[in-house]
Amino acid sequence: MRRMASLAAALLLLAVPAVGQSGEGYATVTLENGASIGFGLLRTGEAQRAPTLGEAALPRSNAVRRVLWDRDSGAYFGYRVEVTREEDAFRVAFGPLDDRRIPDELRAHSACPECPAPVPLDAPTPRFPVPQRLGEGEALTLELLANPTTGERIFDVVKVSARPIPGAELEAAVERARAGQAILLRAAAHVARGRYRAAADAFGEALKIFPRDAVVHNKLAICYQKIDNHFGARREYERALALNPDYAEVWNNIGTLHQSTDDLEDAVKAYREAIRIKPDLATAWKNLGNAYLALDRPKEAFEAYGEAFRLDPTILETQGLGIPAGVDAAMPLFYLAKLLAANGNVDEAFEFLTRAREAGFDDFNRVRSDPDFLAVVEDERFQTLFGE
Repeated sequence: MRRMASLAAALLLLAVPAVGQSGEGYATVTLENGASIGFGLLRTGEAQRAPTLGEAALPRSNAVRRVLWDRDSGAYFGYRVEVTREEDAFRVAFGPLDDRRIPDELRAHSACPECPAPVPLDAPTPRFPVPQRLGEGEALTLELLANPTTGERIFDVVKVSARPIPGAELEAAVERARAGQAILLRAAAHVARGRYRAAADAFGEALKIFPRDAVVHNKLAICYQKIDNHFGARREYERALALNPDYAEVWNNIGTLHQSTDDLEDAVKAYREAIRIKPDLATAWKNLGNAYLALDRPKEAFEAYGEAFRLDPTILETQGLGIPAGVDAAMPLFYLAKLLAANGNVDEAFEFLTRAREAGFDDFNRVRSDPDFLAVVEDERFQTLFGE
């Protein structure tokens, strides 16, 4: 991931011809089924240095390998897109590059005669949307690289048509996507300031440009949830899942929506679905623990908290406790002290035991008899703080 971020920071996109019909920085390919697919690169943020990035669209049958490479190092990355023609639309499916012939094809690429022998970039592939059904002339925007330090991001705008796509149309699609990214930045700034109504308006505006972006639907839903518009939140979460049924974070958020209205069994189901899709999603495990506590199922709550803590030992620091409304705080604090003690965090266990006592917990014989608290009980502070 560090390699990907540094590449994004260093590169400025260069207009180069790709295999197939090409224009000023935009490339189109006509596939065997007659569908045309066009690509236009978009970069947000200021250029860091001279351009070094090359690009190619390598067709094969009804698929295209979209490849970008660093002219200095020869490292390449990209994705594969397959287009299936339907009666009045196109089915577009994305996936990782998996063709061993790509280095030879790039080496022979006329736009890069002096590039070093290309090698695959050792970095995660982009997070692709599920297969999409696009109408004539519709476009999708894929995020390829991002630098969290500088905020620079590189996108590919992908457009499909039953006819050849002029460069001017691709240029217009890229500029429209650029405008959409500016709106998303404005929305993010509102969120950072807690202005969720203004953020919701901005995300809604962005969806006019990116109607098939599940991430934007999810962010709009979160804003609606923040302002207690549960109907709008549910609608946007459902739209996000229609675009990507395996969007684990959306299932987690649906769980929080159910929990906020005391639909606890449905909340558990949603958290469980998030965990099924993404077992290492620590937040979903923590939220599941909260839901179990609200259902008075402390053993299952403790197990869920334990998994959250195993996946992310800092989760209590970064997300807070989050005790559900209507739940006596003493027992959650006790169980979190037990969890911390079991994981060797003695100082933190003392802190949560103290907070549990302040919230009304007084069964310290239970602490003495619990093997998870052994190190705590043997600590001289225990008798001083909790001795009878």
